[in-house]
This record gives sequence, structure tokens and C-alpha cells, in this order.
Amino acid sequence: MNSNSKRKIHYIDPAVQNRLLIAFVLLEVLLIGAGMIVLYLDLKEVAEENLYRIHFAAREPLSTLLLREAMQILAVLVALNVAALGLAEWLWSRYLDSIMRPFSDLLARTGELDLTPDGSPGQKHAVLALLMAWRENERERCKEIRTEVSGLDENACHASTGKLKQTRAALENLKALLPARKSGTENRPA
Repeated sequence: MNSNSKRKIHYIDPAVQNRLLIAFVLLEVLLIGAGMIVLYLDLKEVAEENLYRIHFAAREPLSTLLLREAMQILAVLVALNVAALGLAEWLWSRYLDSIMRPFSDLLARTGELDLTPDGSPGQKHAVLALLMAWRENERERCKEIRTEVSGLDENACHASTGKLKQTRAALENLKALLPARKSGTENRPA
């Protein structure tokens, strides 16, 4: 297959991605600010405890205390970031599901040639709007096909020349209404 004819698929929903990005940046600023405040208070306490350290020889080194305090703050920040990512993943999957469930249902109904009027899909999204518009076009096309088929004469082989011309015209109209199919395997999905 020619690489130029391949379709480029972009999974982008700017409205959701912008909200998630802004929420992520605000969360990071909040977490780092809170972490810095907690670290400042902890380090202030460590400094006050070790101010007159010269008199206490049996205590652990100051660098170990500082490292332990920094690691505790870092562990809390990492845990909160992982929790935030989990929440973002859960929200994103719910959002996608709210789009994909009606999309799949509509496609399944179309696959069964059920073109009855659709209710509201619930979620407002461009993909669903395009699918609903396509189904409306298909509904209209099927009505036109029914109209043409109802005009066909079942006894056309015994009919007059005028009736045969009318039947041929109806068949040409039907052919125009039906989707064009390419022959061969190039049009088949892999």
C-alpha cells in the first residue's frame, strides 16, 4: 500500500486536553508549593534541634537527617502525582466511553440496516454529530431507494416498450443511489 495514501489518525480532543493540562499544571504548582512549605518547616525543625549539636556526639549526622526529610517529601509528591495520573486516566476513560458507547450502538444499528430515527446520544461531540448526519443521509437515501423500487413493475418482461424504458430508468436511478463498489481485494479491510 502506498504510504502517501495512508490516513493519518489524530486522537485529539482540544477541549478535554486543555482542561487536563491546566489542571495538571495547577496541581503541580500546588504540590510543589506545599512540598516546599513542608520541607521548609521540617528543615527548620532539624536545624533548631541540631543548633547546639556539639554537645551531643551520639546523634546521627546532619546530612542523613536532611536527606531523610527530603526523601519523605519526594515520596509524598510522587505518590500524589501517581494518584493524580490515576484520576486523570479514570476521567479520560469515562469521557471516551461516553462517546464510544453511543458511537458503537449507532454503528451496530447501521450494520443491521436499522435506520430508524435516533434519539439524542447524550454526549455532544463532533464524531457523534458526524455519525448522526451520516445516518440521516443514509435514511434519506434508503427512502429514495424504496420509492424507486415501489415504482418497478414486476411484470416488466411482458410489458410494452414504454414500460421497459420506465423500468430501465428506475433501475438506473437505483444504481445511482447505491454505493459504488470497487472490484478486487484492494477495497477489503485487512
